[in-house]
Amino acid sequence: MKKILLYTKRSDGFVFPYVLFFIAVIFILFHTNLAMYQNERTLTENSIEQLRMETLFQMSQQETKTQFSRTRPSSTSGTQAFQYPDGNVTIHYKEKYETLYHALFKITTTKGSYHTFSQTIPVPPREKPSKKKKKPKDEAADLKQNDNQTETEQQNVNEIKPVSKPTPVKK
Repeated sequence: MKKILLYTKRSDGFVFPYVLFFIAVIFILFHTNLAMYQNERTLTENSIEQLRMETLFQMSQQETKTQFSRTRPSSTSGTQAFQYPDGNVTIHYKEKYETLYHALFKITTTKGSYHTFSQTIPVPPREKPSKKKKKPKDEAADLKQNDNQTETEQQNVNEIKPVSKPTPVKK
């Protein structure tokens, strides 16, 4: 019986399978960490690219809103293009209502990524010509009437008396 387990008596090459297993485990752990690092790096690059696209969208959206608030577009639909250091934005807009425009933002970054955003942009209503203009005398009378109203309100506030504290009841 003792001769059946002969490899336990002689230690020639007995350690080699353990060393081989230990090296394989280390190699697998190293390879896993390397793959995780590469995935994290790719994820970070994609997140930065997404942030660039959102920044381009916000910059072009704000610029379009300020342009539309200063001067209304002459036509009910049109196209605008903006060039920024991080990419280009093309905006196709169309009037939805008198005070709303539907805009389609097509964004392309310098790395070649592209995305399309849809946004509704509010604009001030068109000015309607007034039939009667106030004379300077009327404006002065309006200002004087507003001053009288504020003085009356101030007097009413001064007339309000604070509520007195209740006196405690003795038992």
